[in-house]
Amino acid sequence: MDTGVLGWILKLGRCEMEVREERLYRVEDGIVHGKTNREIGMEIGLATRTIKQLSHLVYRRNGLKTNASPMTNRVKLVAMKTSASRPKQKVKIDLKRRERQVLQEIEKGNDVFAMMEVTGLTYATVKNVLREVMEKTGMGTRIELLIWARAHKY
Repeated sequence: MDTGVLGWILKLGRCEMEVREERLYRVEDGIVHGKTNREIGMEIGLATRTIKQLSHLVYRRNGLKTNASPMTNRVKLVAMKTSASRPKQKVKIDLKRRERQVLQEIEKGNDVFAMMEVTGLTYATVKNVLREVMEKTGMGTRIELLIWARAHKY
């Protein structure tokens, strides 16, 4: 009788682990595709707070610091998970030196303040250059911009 109960408990534990793994996979996939915690939560059927906790587990699993800013972790995770495959139709966009420099910092996963330190630019200048790059490329978020930069070898 005890083996039956113990077997049932172990089976239940395996099922819970499979559900948890599936949720972590779906959260990671949502992050890589540029979705917000709220959007991921609506897809999976979980609260945004739970998605935030799961995203911390995803970051830890991938060797990222959980005390870093969420945007930095998201950008780094996308950088790790996306391949630098070339697009079918490569469109070359002329970027200025500063724009290329800011784009390289985004590829490293740096936030605006880290970009300020590395480039020597002010906060407003970094934000303006970032906005200009996004307008030129047609990207709406830094994650999309990162994927675009990897695909176009910037």
